[in-house]
Amino acid sequence: MNIFHFAAANGQREILKILTDYGYSPEPDNYRRTPLMIALRNHQNEAFFYLFSNSQKYYKRDYSYNTLLHYAAAYGNIEMVKYLQEIGIVQSMNRKSFYPFEIAVLKGHFQCAKLL
Repeated sequence: MNIFHFAAANGQREILKILTDYGYSPEPDNYRRTPLMIALRNHQNEAFFYLFSNSQKYYKRDYSYNTLLHYAAAYGNIEMVKYLQEIGIVQSMNRKSFYPFEIAVLKGHFQCAKLL
C-alpha cells in the first residue's frame, strides 16, 4: 500500500487533493487494489468520489478480478452499489466465478444483494 491507499482508507480528502495537485499518480498495491477499491471497502465515499472525479481508472480489477462493484457489495456499501449501477457498471465474475450479487449474499449484505 502507498500513501494514496492510506489516505483513501481513512477518508483524507485533503491529502488526496495535495497528492493529485502535485501530479502524483496512484498505483495499485501488490494485490492490484486501487485507492478507489480501498475507499469503497472502508465506506469512505467522499474520498471515492474525489478520486473518481479526478479520472482514476474505475475499470481496473484486482488480483482476484474483483471490480469496484465486488468491493461495494462485499463490504455492504449500499450507497456505492446504487451509484455504480447508475453509472452503468455491470456485474461480472471474479477469478472464483462469483458475481457481486453472490458475494453480497455470502457476506450477509442482503440489502446490497437486493439492489444487484
